[in-house]
Amino acid sequence: MYMSRLEQANRYISRCAELLILSLVIWSTIEYLSGGSWQAVIWAIAMLIFSTVSIEALLMQKKFSESQWLKYYSCSIYGLAFTGSFFFTQYLALLGFAFVCCSVIIVYHDLKYTLFATSAIFVVITSVSLVRFKMGTCSGTSAIMNIFIVCNYVFVWLLTNRKQKKFSDEDEAVIASHELTQKEKIAFLSDASKHLENQISSVNTLTDHLQEQMQYSKKAVEQISASTLDTTNSIQKQMEFTDNIQKDIKRILEMSDDTIK
Repeated sequence: MYMSRLEQANRYISRCAELLILSLVIWSTIEYLSGGSWQAVIWAIAMLIFSTVSIEALLMQKKFSESQWLKYYSCSIYGLAFTGSFFFTQYLALLGFAFVCCSVIIVYHDLKYTLFATSAIFVVITSVSLVRFKMGTCSGTSAIMNIFIVCNYVFVWLLTNRKQKKFSDEDEAVIASHELTQKEKIAFLSDASKHLENQISSVNTLTDHLQEQMQYSKKAVEQISASTLDTTNSIQKQMEFTDNIQKDIKRILEMSDDTIK
């Protein structure tokens, strides 16, 4: 079954969101077994069930599977699951789930959407870190470290996108140059084809003319042959007539001799 590029991307991102939330369940369970919070496990499981049911229900409907809205929905569901888990975790390594999410959204090739997701991650991590610090569930050092990490991520992301934009512009310039060269070659081939077509047309005209001349020559030869045959017949008749005259003359001479005698 044919699927548009947007629908393929939506399905891919939706599957990634479900997989990442499942990873949050595994993460929170391991953390709980190591003395962590049980609320994180309940939250992750609840979000996994909700995201799977809601996303799959939307993907089953064509109007949603090919909608721009679905990519924002999938991102929001995962962001909500991540934010809740981030409230309960004791380890900064959970930030990696946010960066993994941003590594897959580039499949859309949509700068606006990528900016939205990156900005959302920055706001969420910064806000949750400050809230946890105020609530006393996170030390000042941890809060600063969280904000420092996400700021570094955003900074590097901006530099990377700027460099990517530069490379993209260079590639477009090269492609445009190649297209211009190809157009020039195509124009040259087109002109050469037209010239060759004209030459072939001229050759065809000369061939037709030559065939006409050959027909004229054939008729002339036939006429000459016919004239030659008529001349031969005339000569033959003349010779027969002359021969007859000679025979008559000879007969008269013989008769004259007989008379004299």
